[in-house]
Amino acid sequence: MVIALEALKGSQAALLDDVANANRVFWLGSGISWNQVPGLAELIRRVLMYLKTEGGSRPGDIHAIALHAIIHGRFPENIQTAFDADPSAWVVPSAGELEPYVEKYAKILAQTVGNERTDYLLWNAVEVCRTYGAPSIEPGENHLLIALLMHEGNLPHAVTTNWDGLIEAAYSSLAGSSSPTLGHVSVLMTQEDFRANANSRAPRLYKIHGCAIRASESLEYRDYLVAQTLDIATWGQDGDPHRRVFQMVTELMTDFRTLVFGLSFQDENLVRVHSHASKELPWAWDERAPAYVISDKALQDGHKTILQSSYGIEYSSNRTAVESASHIPMYSEPMLAALLLRTIGLKIQALAGRLDGLKEGTWLRGALFAAIEHRESDLARRIGDQSTTFISFQSRALSPLIRRYHGDADPADGYTPIYYGPVSDALNDPHASQNRTPEIAAMLALLNYLDLSGAWKVRIESTPARAGMVLLRGTDTSTIQMALVKDDAAAIVARKASEWRHPTGRMIIARLTGSSPNSAQRSPTGRMGSARRPGALTHEISLADIWLRATNAEELRTVFSQKVTI
Repeated sequence: MVIALEALKGSQAALLDDVANANRVFWLGSGISWNQVPGLAELIRRVLMYLKTEGGSRPGDIHAIALHAIIHGRFPENIQTAFDADPSAWVVPSAGELEPYVEKYAKILAQTVGNERTDYLLWNAVEVCRTYGAPSIEPGENHLLIALLMHEGNLPHAVTTNWDGLIEAAYSSLAGSSSPTLGHVSVLMTQEDFRANANSRAPRLYKIHGCAIRASESLEYRDYLVAQTLDIATWGQDGDPHRRVFQMVTELMTDFRTLVFGLSFQDENLVRVHSHASKELPWAWDERAPAYVISDKALQDGHKTILQSSYGIEYSSNRTAVESASHIPMYSEPMLAALLLRTIGLKIQALAGRLDGLKEGTWLRGALFAAIEHRESDLARRIGDQSTTFISFQSRALSPLIRRYHGDADPADGYTPIYYGPVSDALNDPHASQNRTPEIAAMLALLNYLDLSGAWKVRIESTPARAGMVLLRGTDTSTIQMALVKDDAAAIVARKASEWRHPTGRMIIARLTGSSPNSAQRSPTGRMGSARRPGALTHEISLADIWLRATNAEELRTVFSQKVTI
């Protein structure tokens, strides 16, 4: 993740700017679901095993005939020889051994079996609905990171060739009752989908190769599953059920630059839609802001074909520069995590920078903003390529803190971003000011700075009972709990919270402005949870009062310590 974050701050700064401002469309392939559902090599193995099992040693059986045709039509001589020696004793190669032949998956699935339907192997050998659409299949880190970017309002459009429903499941698992998009992704596949979701605010997921979940629910969606050669050849043509999605995706390609994860573009229809879009309105080659960026360990032939079909003569005359600037040599997870991390950091900076005390040129702005980027780099080093901890922090700690700030009595009710929408909107959105969103951004920036300074250790709780509460630990090991609130109503909710269980009974209600910095009052209930002492104090502080009194970093740390320990 360190390399990914460095790239976003350097050579891929334009990519970061696009994602932060909701101006990139993601293209997502099977690589993002690698650990959740079978890949193409395993799919081929299942087809071979099914045909061998069903055909047995009966030479005239339709399955045996189909298996013979596949072996002799799609595999090299050594495999043919081993098969012909004794078809009944032939051992089906492992998925690893079949990896070199994954580009032939569509032709293998196109093999006819007697007079059965042309999708017989997909339906019966692969068991596409059970294999890719079973409810028991859980989203992985890639799906959750994509879903978080959608919940942040930074990914309004994504295109996928995947049959599974893991992006949708990830999004729904993070959504709550107050989700601005009602907790679901708009899945777009049929003409009716586009009509039904015409006015939806939900992020759009274009499932251009169909959906196993829908196909399992109704046979009317069976024809939308794209798997074999004929499906790919006719995809998007006049009369094809995918015609509308082809047209809409073409518009996406002309309106938005592209970021690719886990997709090799080996299918001809994917090249065709990019080529069609380029003819409609081509993107000029710009080394500082490539229109197509591929995040993968290596550029594959399909990637190069896309670049060539998109840039035309500019690709031929600038091949090395185009391929270098368009390629991020890493898999999807670290890049997705880095995009999410930096986008949230940019939102905090944009929002906090709207306040008078943090205008351009002030010493505090420089200190707090530098601390945010320092924290991002530190997190990237600690997370590495495993983003599970980061996802957990975002959904189980930071989101509940934001909900508590706004006075929500149920901080665990779904993911809530600090600001829903592009960073550019966060700079001027009047609703953000009305909702006091710049204030919470400033408070988070201040607490982060104090933590990095070493004066206090700041931790946001993630355990279910105390999610979103701030724990302050001083150099003398004293511990104080803090709730960030925006107004009197949120402060009342915080005081009544039954989760406050620190044995000292110390509780700080922190606002940016408007509180009584030196006030201390008894809990209205006499207790703050079962472990609180009767008469425990709730102490209110104004963080703005702290930074307005401080003219340098040392004073800031001193004044903060004085306020929280009164």
